[in-house]
Amino acid sequence: MSAARRPRTRIRPPKSRPNETTGLHTQHTSILTTPTPVTLVASHSESQVARTENFSSTWPILARVIQDTYAYNTANLSYEELYRNAYTIVVQQEGPRLYDAIQSLLRNLLRHCVRTRVLHEENVPPPTLTVDLLPTGSTEPVIVESTSGPTGNRQLDPAIVDTDDLVAAVSKLWTDHRACLEVARKVFMYMDRIYCPAANLPPTYDLGLTIFREEVLKYPCYPVEAGILHYILEQIRREREGESIDRDTLRNVMGMLRDLPSTAQRYAPSMYLTAAEPALVEATAQYYAARGHVWVQTNDSPQMLHHIEAALAQERRRCEDYLPMETYAKLRAVIERDLVATYGEQLLKMPNGLVDMFDQDRRSDMKLLYDILSPVPTCLAMTKAEGAAHILHIGELINQKHSTERLKAAAVTPRQAPPASSGTSTSATDGAEAPPSPTQWVQAVLDLMQRWATILTECFAGNCTFEAEFYRSCSAFINRHPRAAEFLSLYMDEQLTKNAPRRVTTAVTDTPPADDETMAERVLEQTIGVFRLLYDKDVFERYYKQHLAKRLLLDRSLSDELERRTVARLKVEVGQQFTTKLEGMFNDMRLSRDTNRDFSVYCEADSAATPAYRLQVQVLTASCWPTPSAPPGSLLHVPTTGETATVAAKSSTESTVAVTTAGDGGTTGPVAVILQTELMSGVKAFSDFYASRHSGRRLTWQMNAGSADLRCQFQGKRYVLNVATFQMLALLCFNGVAEDQTLTFKDIQRETGIPEYELRRSLRSLACGKYRLLVKEPKSNDIDPTTDRFRVNEKFTSPQARLKIRPAATSGSQPPRSDGSGRSASTAADGATDGTAVASLPDGNAAETEAEERETKARVNENRKNLIEATIVRLMKSHKQLDHNNLLAEVTQQLQPRFTADPAMIKQRIEVLIDREYMERSPDDRRVYLYLA
Repeated sequence: MSAARRPRTRIRPPKSRPNETTGLHTQHTSILTTPTPVTLVASHSESQVARTENFSSTWPILARVIQDTYAYNTANLSYEELYRNAYTIVVQQEGPRLYDAIQSLLRNLLRHCVRTRVLHEENVPPPTLTVDLLPTGSTEPVIVESTSGPTGNRQLDPAIVDTDDLVAAVSKLWTDHRACLEVARKVFMYMDRIYCPAANLPPTYDLGLTIFREEVLKYPCYPVEAGILHYILEQIRREREGESIDRDTLRNVMGMLRDLPSTAQRYAPSMYLTAAEPALVEATAQYYAARGHVWVQTNDSPQMLHHIEAALAQERRRCEDYLPMETYAKLRAVIERDLVATYGEQLLKMPNGLVDMFDQDRRSDMKLLYDILSPVPTCLAMTKAEGAAHILHIGELINQKHSTERLKAAAVTPRQAPPASSGTSTSATDGAEAPPSPTQWVQAVLDLMQRWATILTECFAGNCTFEAEFYRSCSAFINRHPRAAEFLSLYMDEQLTKNAPRRVTTAVTDTPPADDETMAERVLEQTIGVFRLLYDKDVFERYYKQHLAKRLLLDRSLSDELERRTVARLKVEVGQQFTTKLEGMFNDMRLSRDTNRDFSVYCEADSAATPAYRLQVQVLTASCWPTPSAPPGSLLHVPTTGETATVAAKSSTESTVAVTTAGDGGTTGPVAVILQTELMSGVKAFSDFYASRHSGRRLTWQMNAGSADLRCQFQGKRYVLNVATFQMLALLCFNGVAEDQTLTFKDIQRETGIPEYELRRSLRSLACGKYRLLVKEPKSNDIDPTTDRFRVNEKFTSPQARLKIRPAATSGSQPPRSDGSGRSASTAADGATDGTAVASLPDGNAAETEAEERETKARVNENRKNLIEATIVRLMKSHKQLDHNNLLAEVTQQLQPRFTADPAMIKQRIEVLIDREYMERSPDDRRVYLYLA
C-alpha cells in the first residue's frame, strides 16, 4: 500500500506586501499563483509549530476516547472522525509523539485503576495526560518502563486485599482494558500499519498487553501475579476435591495469561506458558502423588483403575473448559507418571488384577486396564508379560488335566460291564466318571485360544505385539504336550466324521444355527490355528493319514468336499509335499469307484463270476496309504496271474473291500484267515477281474481292514448288523449250530483262522458290549481263550432294526471308553459313528497305546532321518562347501515347516553321509564339509 501524500502548507502573503517572500525551504514548498507570479514557501520552523499546534489540539480528543472507554462512555464515539485525527497526526510525521503519548496514557490509566479498583486506595488523583514526552522535533520513540507505583517502594500487606477480590478485580480490569485496546486498535489503525512496522515497534494492541503486564501483574507494591497464580492453583485444587468454583472468572483469568506476553520482546511466550502452566503441572504432580498413595491402600485394582480413569476425564474436561488443550498432554503425562507407572505393577498383580479379570471374564475391566496402562511403555510390557504368563499357566493346567499319564491310567483300568441278566441290550453303570478324552484336550485349547483372541480384539485393541506374545505362549504349552499332534488329528477326525458331536467355540456361537458341514468347517478353521503352532507337523501328518484312511475306506467322511478343503488349508500352511500323499488317497478312492462300476459290468457279463453277495473293493496305492501292520494270520492271498495288492474288505450279503496296491513279488503275509466258500468266490472273482485289467500286480486281501452287513433274525424280528470282517466270520460260525449248543474260543479260531488278539476283540464286542448277540460263559467283562464258551443269545432284542457294532478293546490293549453317557467303550463309539468298523485302523477318538506310540515315534524318526539326509545333500550340492554351524542352521531352517530338527540327529546324519561318501571334511578345517560329486 502506497504511503499517503504529505499535505502541503500554503501560506498566502499579506495583501499589503504582495511581493514579499516569507520563507524558503528546499524540501517543503508550496506555490501560489497570483496575478504577479511569485513563489511563496513556508519555513520549516513555522511548519513544525503548526504540526505541534495540531497535535496539541487533536491529542486530547483521542486521549479522552481512551479514558471514556474505561468509564464505559463509548456511546457517542465517531470512529471516522477519530481515525481521521490519528491519521492526520501520523501523516504530519508526529507518529513518535503519538505512540509515546498512547503508551504514557495507558500506563497512567492502569496505575490509577490498580490503586482504586484493585487495591481500593482512597484519594487517588486522576491520571494526567502527558503530551510533551518527546523534545520538539525528535523522531525517536521512547518506551517508558515501569519502575515504581505512585506509592513508591512501600510493599502493601497482602492481607488487606482478599485473593478472590483481587482476582475478580483484575479480571474485571482486564476485560475493560481489552475493550479499550480494541477501540485503540480501530482508532490508531493507520499508525499500526504505517508507523509501527517502520519503527520496529509493536502495534497498539500488543503495546497495551505489555503495559498491562508491567503495570498490573508486575505492580511493584503488591504481588498481584503471585496472588493470581495462587488463586488459579487453589481453585483447581478445590474443583478436584469436588467443590464448585467460579469457572467464568477462572476462564477469563486463564485467557488473560494466555494473551499477555512474558517479556516486552516481540513473539515472547505467554505468561501462561512461562509461569502458570509450570506451576499448575507441579501442583498436579503433588496432588496426584498424594492421592495415589491413598488410593492404592484403600482400593482394589478395578477401583484404582476407575479413579485414574476419572482423573484423566476430569483433567480433559478442565482443559476443554478453561485450560488450553495443549496442557492436557502435560497433565496426562503427570498422571501416567505418578499413578500409572508408579502403581502399574501393583494394579496387574493385585488379587483382582489381570489374572482374576480373565478368570472371571471381566472384559470391561480388562479393557480399562489396557487403556490406562498401554500409554506407559513399561506398563504395557508388564501387561503383555503377565497375560502371556497366565496363558502359559492355563495351558499347563490343560495339559495336566488331559495328560498322557491319565490316559494310560484309564487304559490299564478297563471299565467293568454289568452282568447280563437278560438278552436285551444294556449299557454301563450310569454316573461313572468318564476317562479323559484326547479330543477334550484340543477343545480346551481351542476354547482358551478363542477366548484370548476375543479379549485381544475387544480389550487390547488388537495389539499386534500382544497377539505375537499370545501365540508364543500357546505354542509353548501346546508343544510341551507329548501327544499334541495325535490329539489334534483325532479331534479333526471327529469333526470330519458323520454324526460326530460338534461344538463351535465362543467366537461363533452367536451365529444362526448351521448344518453339520458348516459347523465342522468353522471348527476346522479354528483347528488350523492350533496346527499352525505345532512344531512336529510330520507327526501330525502320519496320524492324519491314518484317520483320513479310516474315514475314506469306511465311507464315514462328512463331506468329500470338506475333506478336500481341509487338505487344501494344510497345503497352504505347510506346502505341497505335505499333502501329496493325502491327495493321492482321494485319487485312489475316485479310481476305486470306477473299478467297482467296471466290476459290476464284468459280473453281469459273466454270471459264473458273480458272487452270492454284493462286493465293493477299494484298491489303494501302497505308497500313499498308511496301511496298518496286519497281525500274523490276518492276510489272505488269492493267487492270480502276477498281481499284488493289499485289500481291506467289507463283505457279507452286502460288503465293501479296500485295496492297497503294491509292487511285484510273492505273498505279503501268511495265508491264515479262512473264508467260507461263498465268501471266497467273491474274492476270487474280483482278483481275476483285477488281474485281467492290470498286469504285473497281485492282490493281497487284508482281512483286518474290512466290514460287512449281515442280515439276521432274533425272536421273529429281522436285523441288519454292521460289523467288522472278523466279527462277521465269528458270527457265521454259529450258522447251523443248535440253539443250546456252545462253541469254545478255540473252536471259533480253528474255523476262521482269526488271530487270537483280533478274535478276542471281536467276541468281546459281541458278547460283552451294548448289543449282546452272543452269551458268554462264564460271565465276565473280558475274554478268556482257555475257558470261555459262546452261544447265540436267543432273547436278544433291540428297538433298532440296524445295529452298528465295532470291535472292542481287550485287556492289555485299548480299554473300553465312555462317551460320557455311561455306555461302554465299544458301544459308545457305535452310537457316535456309522458303525463301520476297521479292526486295525485307529478307533475314533482313541489315543494310541504306549506300544503303538513307540512304534509311531520310531517310524517318524526313521522318516526324519531320510528328510535330514536329503536336505543335507541338497544344501551341500548347492554350496559345495559349508562349515558345521551354517549347515546346521540351514538344515534346521529348511525343515522348520515340518518339524524341529534335533541338532544331535543332524550331526549323526552328517557322519552317515560322510561314511557313504556324499561329503567329506576339509583337510584344512575339520569343521568344514566338502561336497563330493
